[in-house]
Amino acid sequence: MEVTIDQTRFTVPEAARYLGMSEDTVRVLCREKKLPHYRAGGSNSTKAKILFRVETLDKWMDQQEKENCIGWEGERV
Repeated sequence: MEVTIDQTRFTVPEAARYLGMSEDTVRVLCREKKLPHYRAGGSNSTKAKILFRVETLDKWMDQQEKENCIGWEGERV
């Protein structure tokens, strides 16, 4: 998925496609506070929309790579 200058934030379906996982997995990770996100419409609202900053997701993926491969310090191209 190509990110344009106008799209710096993702919804759950967009984040799921970007991360290569199901929407359900994304929601579970959010509920467990394991995936950085924010809620538009209030943090305690059941109707709040879950949103993700692309830059934050990239940092999260970098962190996951480092945690899952001890001794590997790959650099993003």
